Amino acid sequence: MKKTIRKLAVLGTAVAATTAAQAGPLVGNNFPGKTFHDTSAIAGALAPLILAAGSGGEAGEGVGTGVDEDLAFHIGVGEIAGKMIAAAALYEQGQAAAAKGHLVRPSDDIYTALKPMLTEFNMPGFAAELTALADAIDQGAPADEVKSKLAALTAATQENGAPEAPRELALTIVHLVRNAGGDYANGVTDGKVTDAHEYQDAWGYVQAAKRLLGGAPDFMREEYGKEFEKISAYLDGLDSAWPDLTGEKPAGTESSVIAGTAARIELVSLRMD
Repeated sequence: MKKTIRKLAVLGTAVAATTAAQAGPLVGNNFPGKTFHDTSAIAGALAPLILAAGSGGEAGEGVGTGVDEDLAFHIGVGEIAGKMIAAAALYEQGQAAAAKGHLVRPSDDIYTALKPMLTEFNMPGFAAELTALADAIDQGAPADEVKSKLAALTAATQENGAPEAPRELALTIVHLVRNAGGDYANGVTDGKVTDAHEYQDAWGYVQAAKRLLGGAPDFMREEYGKEFEKISAYLDGLDSAWPDLTGEKPAGTESSVIAGTAARIELVSLRMD
């Protein structure tokens, strides 16, 4: 799909509260000639995702002052994938109740915010696959069935939400890792897991980033092989942060380490077009 960029600067929570309600376009001083189309249907729907991605989440480790709507869209798809990956993993471990707490359905805000972009680019979306996986977990389906439904969802998110440009893909990963750092900070206190849900979401976001990288087309890998290897190594380096998914064991790292990984991946992205 051919995408157009409509930049939305993230200027802080005061502006965030009024972004979708602006009566006319704004011209950004930091982006000469760029118009911030805050009144578009897509901008309004994606504003929460754009603002969360640009502000660095709860971790407070920003890697930029703004993201465009396309990038916010990819981040939103990645977050949904991450939550469902966490749900499926917990379910496989026999933690059905915990798994159900991570489920996303097409009626949830995080998916409905993506619909205007799906419509604009004539993409079918992945509501059916999302529902199928959520239903399978809700209804106590066999683990193999849940695994199959997750594979179908992963394929659908790649088809509908994977970035087409190498740098955009890398930056999507950057923001997923940043969000993981924010949730990790919320879920871990003094080395102990105090909010298992946040801790598990953080793991899911990193897994979604890994799957996004693994599903990248060959032309990206051929042109940026070294960069892909570096990003992969950085993501693998976070594995020890989650000694177990239930949160019963002490946390394996600090949120600042995850934020630092996001910053390293961002530096790698600067060498990609």
